[in-house]
Amino acid sequence: MNYGRTSMIDFLSKIAMSFSGFVATIILTRTLGQERYGAYVVVLSVLAWITIAGNLGLSTAIKKRVSEADDGNYVVSGAMVQLILYAIVAACLWVVRPYLNAYMEIDATAILILLLAVKLATDFIQSVLDGQHLVHISSLLSPIEWTSRSVVQIALVLSGLGVVGAFAGYVVGAVVAVLVGAYFASFDPSFPSRRDFDQLRSYAQFSWLASVKGRTFLSMDTLVLAIFVSNSVIAVYEIAWNLASLFSIFGSSVSRTLFPEMSRISSMEGANDEIAEMLRVSLAYSGLFIIPGLVGAAIVGDVVLTVYGSGFQTGYYILLILTFARLLYGYQGQFL
Repeated sequence: MNYGRTSMIDFLSKIAMSFSGFVATIILTRTLGQERYGAYVVVLSVLAWITIAGNLGLSTAIKKRVSEADDGNYVVSGAMVQLILYAIVAACLWVVRPYLNAYMEIDATAILILLLAVKLATDFIQSVLDGQHLVHISSLLSPIEWTSRSVVQIALVLSGLGVVGAFAGYVVGAVVAVLVGAYFASFDPSFPSRRDFDQLRSYAQFSWLASVKGRTFLSMDTLVLAIFVSNSVIAVYEIAWNLASLFSIFGSSVSRTLFPEMSRISSMEGANDEIAEMLRVSLAYSGLFIIPGLVGAAIVGDVVLTVYGSGFQTGYYILLILTFARLLYGYQGQFL
C-alpha cells in the first residue's frame, strides 16, 4: 500500500465531507435558529455516547482481527454481536425515554433509536473495510454520507420540516454510505466458530476504554453544557468545535491509514524499526494543517463565525481554546 496516497485520499475525502457539512450547517443554523439547532446537536451528542454502549469496542476489535489476515470469520461474528448489542441498548433507551426526552428538551427517543441503528451500521462497515486494508475505499464513505446527508437536510429543512428534516437527512446519508461500503466489503458466509467470538472479545474488552477516552474528549462537553445552559449557547459552542475539528483532519487521516498497517507488521519478526519509522512520519505530518489553522483562527476567527449568523461571533475565544486542544489531541492520537 502507498501510505502517502492512501492518507491523501482519506484527507481529500474529509475535505469534501467538511465542505458539504459546512454549507449544510450554515443553512441549518440560519433556518432553524440557535435554539433548534442546539437541540439537534444535543441529540447527536447523546447518540455519540450511546453508540459506545451499542459497540463496546467491537468496531476496533473487528478492524484489528480482520487486519491480521488469519482464517477467522470476524465479519459475520462481529455482525451477530453488533445486532445483539443494538437490541439491548435500544430496549434500554425505550424504557428511560421520559427522562431522556426531558434531558434533551425534545421528544426524540424514537428518532435516537433509529439514528443509533444507522450509526452502528456505518461504523461496522467502515471497520471491515479498514481491516481488509481498503482504507482508500472506506475513506470515501464519509464524504458520500455527508454529501447525501447535507443535500437531504437542506432540501427538507428549507421545505419547512425543521429539525425533523435534519434528522431524516442524517438517516438517509448513513444508509447510502452503508450500501456503498457493503458493495466493496467481502465476507465468508459460513457460520463463525467460538474462537472467532473469543478473539473479538479478547480485544474489545480493552479497546472500549479507548472509545470512552475519545468520546469524552469529543462529546462530554456538550452533554455537560446541556445541563447548565440553553441550547442556543450550545449551538455557538458546537460551531466553534466544528471549525476546530476541521483543522485536525489531516492528522487523523495519517493515523487511520497507518493503524492497520502497523497491526499487520507487528506480527512479523524484527518489525520494530519499520513501525518506529511509521510513527516518525506520522508525527512529522500531524501538525501540517492544525498549526496554521490555530494562527488563522486567531486572526480571522471572529469574522468566519459571523457566516453562521448573528450571535455566533461570541464563540471566538472558544474557537481558539478548542483549536489548541485539537492540536494537542492530534499528536496524542498518533502515539495511541
